[in-house]
Amino acid sequence: MYLIRKFLRLKVSEADLVRNFEISAHSILSMTERKIPFLTKLFPGEDLPAVALNSLKPAFEEVGKLESRKVQARKLLGKHLQSKQEEICLKYFGHDCPDILLPAYSIGLIENGDQFLNALALKMEQNEGGHEQFSKTAKAYFKKKYFFETYKNNVFLCLINELFGKIDNQDDVRRFEIIVTEHVKKLGVELLVKNSGKDEHIISSFADGYDFSETQKRIDLISRFIQGVELNSEKVIDQVCEEFPNLLLKNHEAFQSMMIDAGVK
Repeated sequence: MYLIRKFLRLKVSEADLVRNFEISAHSILSMTERKIPFLTKLFPGEDLPAVALNSLKPAFEEVGKLESRKVQARKLLGKHLQSKQEEICLKYFGHDCPDILLPAYSIGLIENGDQFLNALALKMEQNEGGHEQFSKTAKAYFKKKYFFETYKNNVFLCLINELFGKIDNQDDVRRFEIIVTEHVKKLGVELLVKNSGKDEHIISSFADGYDFSETQKRIDLISRFIQGVELNSEKVIDQVCEEFPNLLLKNHEAFQSMMIDAGVK
C-alpha cells in the first residue's frame, strides 16, 4: 500500500513517518555498531532509536497534517535543518570552542534545564574549580551529545530520501553550517560580556561600542534561511547569505577588541 501511495505521490501520514524512521533508525544503528561500536558504549542501556524518534515526533505530527506531499517534503527538509542546527552547535562546543567561553554558553543551557551542566557547575563551585576544569568535562559531555545528534540527523535525512527521493541541496547545507557556526562563535563572546560584572575590564572596551541587537538579527536570518529551504527559494537563501556577512561587519572592530581583552583566540 505504501509503495502505491508513493507512486501516486499521495501525502504521507504521521504513522508513515514514524514507521519509516523507526526502520531506518534501527538499521543505521546496527550498521554503525558493526563497524565501530561506540554509540552503545556512550549510551549504555538506552534505546537510541526511541530517544531519537521521541525528539522528532512533534515535527512528524506537524508534517503529517499537511495536505500536499510536495509541501511535506520541503517542510521536512526545514525540520531537518532545525535539528542540524543543534548538531552544528554541539560540534563547536565539543571540539573548537575556547575553554573560557564554555561556561558562558552553559549558563543559558542550565537555565533551559540541563541537569548535567547544572550539577557540574555546582560541583565546580563547591570545589572552587576553574573554567579549565569545568570546560574539560563539559566538552566531553558535548561530544557525547554531538555523536547522538549526528546519528539522529543521519536517520532523519535517510527518511526524507526514502520517502521523497534525494531532494536536499548539499550546497545549501554547507552554507547553513557556515552561518550557524559563525553565529555560535559570536554568541559565546556576547554571552561572556552580558554575564560579566560591570567592573570587569572586558566591558569597558567592548560593550559600549557593540550593537547587541545583532544577536537576534543573526537568529532571524537563520530562520529565514530555513524558510527559504521550505519554500524551495534559492532567492531567499542567497539573500540571507548576502546579508549575514554584512551584518557581521558592523560590529567587527568592537568584536575584535573584545576577543583580545578576553583572551579568546
